[in-house]
Amino acid sequence: MAASALLALLLARTAAAADPHVPSEPGHPWLARDVAGLGVGLLLGEPSGLSLAWQPHDGRLRTTGAVAWSFGRPGVDLHAEAGLEVLDVAVRALPDLHVRATVAAGPRLRIGDPPGDGDPSNADLGLRIPVAVRLTHVGAPFELFAELAPGAVVTPATTLFVDVAVGARVYVPAAR
Repeated sequence: MAASALLALLLARTAAAADPHVPSEPGHPWLARDVAGLGVGLLLGEPSGLSLAWQPHDGRLRTTGAVAWSFGRPGVDLHAEAGLEVLDVAVRALPDLHVRATVAAGPRLRIGDPPGDGDPSNADLGLRIPVAVRLTHVGAPFELFAELAPGAVVTPATTLFVDVAVGARVYVPAAR
């Protein structure tokens, strides 16, 4: 439910950002000037799929999520997290290049067929605590990231898991 609410919020912000009546930033009208606004991209690993992020222009809080496919336990993986940027370091040789680290927490819903079970209606609900390292460039609306997300399934049975993925996102401007 939280993942679908996040997805609805992010899609609504995309529609608002695409409104031709909303003034755009200098440059390409569909791209943000920096890593701010709505980020849309790909997540590759466990799970793999569509990655979304909401990053306010000023501030250290961000929201991320994904609609993805899990290969470990075949099925759809939906997750959403609220995160805090805990590190922002400029690379000495390239001062416009930044390494950023984020710690987050949020729910994960996985719907699919566990190995050896013929019932695809099975689902589990858990909590993810991802730690992400992001590479950004000042003035560019793109980011590359790597994520390590340990967590626990809380229902139907308690188990531990670790998701690992890399990805990239492009940002569109936020509606004003």
